[in-house]
Amino acid sequence: MKTTLKQILVLAIVLSMFTAGFASASTSEVMETDVVVIGTGLSGLSTAISASRNGLNVVLIEKSSVYGITFLTSFGNFMDAQVEENKEYHLIESDDTLQAALERWNKMTNQGGDAKIQYPDYSRVEQFIVESAKTVMWLQEMGVAFQPSFNIQQRGADGAKVVKDGEEMEGATLISGMSKMLDAEKVTTLFSTRAYELLNNDGKVVGVKAVNTNNNKEYEVLAKAVVLATGGFGGDEAYLEQLIPQLSDVGYQFTGNTLNTGDGMKMAEKVGAAIYESSWIIPSPGVLLPAKDLTDLDREYTQVNAISRQPGYKTSEKLLVNNVGARFTNEANPGVVLVADMLDGQTAPYYMVFDSSSEDLVKLLDKGLVTKHVFKADSIKDLASEAGLAQLEKSFEEYQEAAELGEDRAFGKTKEFILPYDAKGPYYLVHMVPNFVATIGGVKTNSLNQAITDQNVAIDGLFAVGEVAHRFLYNRAHFGNASNSASVTMGRLLGEHLADIYK
Repeated sequence: MKTTLKQILVLAIVLSMFTAGFASASTSEVMETDVVVIGTGLSGLSTAISASRNGLNVVLIEKSSVYGITFLTSFGNFMDAQVEENKEYHLIESDDTLQAALERWNKMTNQGGDAKIQYPDYSRVEQFIVESAKTVMWLQEMGVAFQPSFNIQQRGADGAKVVKDGEEMEGATLISGMSKMLDAEKVTTLFSTRAYELLNNDGKVVGVKAVNTNNNKEYEVLAKAVVLATGGFGGDEAYLEQLIPQLSDVGYQFTGNTLNTGDGMKMAEKVGAAIYESSWIIPSPGVLLPAKDLTDLDREYTQVNAISRQPGYKTSEKLLVNNVGARFTNEANPGVVLVADMLDGQTAPYYMVFDSSSEDLVKLLDKGLVTKHVFKADSIKDLASEAGLAQLEKSFEEYQEAAELGEDRAFGKTKEFILPYDAKGPYYLVHMVPNFVATIGGVKTNSLNQAITDQNVAIDGLFAVGEVAHRFLYNRAHFGNASNSASVTMGRLLGEHLADIYK
């Protein structure tokens, strides 16, 4: 068939339109700034505000469509350690001392600890304890009101709580107050934008590549400093397998922010930053949940945990056994201890025994019989046989005896939690796994929050704050509400430091 001139012209026009569209799609918008902060949790927001208030131009990159998505439903509690060294910032009178505060930190963060772990780094912990009161006052200066909350006896340190605005959660009130400050400082924010590659010029980080997840628009943000505030890695299965391999054997439920997929860690590793060799998880207050197949089957399974308000559902009052049916821990232990016993024990899978005293629970558990995660029998002997747990019958008898005596000599569970099972079946075994909301690990940093290599050499232009880098504060247990305080403190101090360098 002969091609006419008209056909050639039409083809040329279509081809030019296609190539023009391709060129447009592949061209990045280039932005220049002093500091680019990736992530708008507490650490990212505070870094941006602090740097901007100290005279630097700042661009924020946020993967979601809103600020501070993880913190919006928080109760807004902050550690506010009031020691002699920060007396001018006290909310209440206190005779606490730095030495006593450090001793409590050591006791708290080493619960369920591992002697091989070289953290906490107490020189940096001391800094955060002293700076915590100033951080609360700094937020108040931005218009976010605080009031005293928990005390030393309750949480190991004095605390302050955001005064919420109307019906919204305290966390939302804080994020709103910080976002208003960003607006006042004219900080540029790219929402729904995923940072995916650091720009590296002869060993110096000079910016970041990012893409808008709605319209695929590409950005190159050139900066004197890049700050990673990208959160942890709980939403990334590959990192969990690599850094906490015990989890894969035990199974787990991650109920934190699923956007926390270790993005900052991945980018940092590619430019030579070191990743902490020892990582861990921060359990949810619920501590344990039935296996994910069960919660996927029926969301009501999420109510089977330590803090359930439904009679018969509370896991802290039940018997937990390992893969041979042996009891191995106090089921009412603090979450970090219970999780450590499960992961370190290497005797998964773990099962919890339930009786038929709750009609609602029985209906729920019966649904799970179609999976491999629930077993049912009329007697404990038959249940042990059904599940192949040779020591279950003995463990159950010993637990019943301890419950009737009101004294758990084997594992020290207090009388309020060691309750007897019904003498009559049916009985159930439910596969239980750790439930966690955050991770401990991430990018190694020095005392200035600068990312470092395996040889402890600082990487020029690259910094990390918040959950992506807070491993140095803890062994295996986080200090109650200290992560909130530490995240804002890291950002506040880093913003000041960046201004000293780059202003």
